[in-house]
Amino acid sequence: MKPENRPKTVFEGREYDDYQATQTQRRIEASIRKQKRLKTAYESAGLTDEATTANIRLRRLNEKYRAFSKAAGLPEQRERMKVSYVDDASTKKAAELKILRDAEAPI
Repeated sequence: MKPENRPKTVFEGREYDDYQATQTQRRIEASIRKQKRLKTAYESAGLTDEATTANIRLRRLNEKYRAFSKAAGLPEQRERMKVSYVDDASTKKAAELKILRDAEAPI
């Protein structure tokens, strides 16, 4: 079947052709990697509330990834969501947030 004749995927009220579906899947994968890095940075900075919030967001993104992949008929490619490092930006953001929280905390 030619690409222009294939039915479009509908997810959350939006239509996606094959290319748009794969790009949306990649975007969700990138968001998951970013959230994993933030969660790790928060945990290493000792910010448990923020780490919990990041974990909740991570679970919601994983659910969205599963649902989108199923709706689009795309295979889930979990190896693309592995994080092999924590970037400096996430670590710096977590450290700055910890400094702010410590400064605001009553003695």
